[in-house]
Amino acid sequence: MYSLRKRIEEFGTDVVKQSKKNVRTYKIETTGKLRRSIKSKVERKNNNLTLDFSMIDYGVLRDAGQLGSKRLILKGWNKTIFVPRGKGFTNKQPPINAISKWLKQKKLKLNPYVVARKIKTRGIRPGLFFSDAWNEEWDDFLDDIEPEVGKDVELQIKNADDNN
Repeated sequence: MYSLRKRIEEFGTDVVKQSKKNVRTYKIETTGKLRRSIKSKVERKNNNLTLDFSMIDYGVLRDAGQLGSKRLILKGWNKTIFVPRGKGFTNKQPPINAISKWLKQKKLKLNPYVVARKIKTRGIRPGLFFSDAWNEEWDDFLDDIEPEVGKDVELQIKNADDNN
C-alpha cells in the first residue's frame, strides 16, 4: 500500500498548495491566517487510508459562501456549485467588531454597520479557493491512482495465496 499512500499524500499536498495559491490569487484574505491554516493529513484507520483536509472555520465559509436573509443568489454566482452552509444569515448579522477589524485591514473607510447589514441581507459570495483546487487536481489523481489500486489488489491477493 506504500505507493498508494504516497500518491494520496501527494494529492493532498497538491490540493493544499493550489488552495493556498488560490487564496492569494482570488484575494480572499488580508492577514495570511487562512492560508497558513490549510492542511492535509493521511491516516490509516481500520485498514483504510483516509485523507483529511483542515482549515479555520472561516475558510469553509469563504469557500462555500453564505446565503443572506433575502435568500438571493447574487448576480454572477454559479447556482450549480453553490452549496450554502447552515441556515445562512436569517435574523442576525455578522459582529460589528469583526467587520470593523476587517475594514481596517483592508484600509477601507466604510461604515461597519452598513457593511454588516449588507452581508446579512445579501450573503457572502463563494470564494471557491478550495473547491477549484480540488477539482483541478482530482482528474489527475484518478488517472494516477487507478494502476496503483490495481497493483495493491494484486499484491493483497498474492499475499493471501502465500498465507494459505
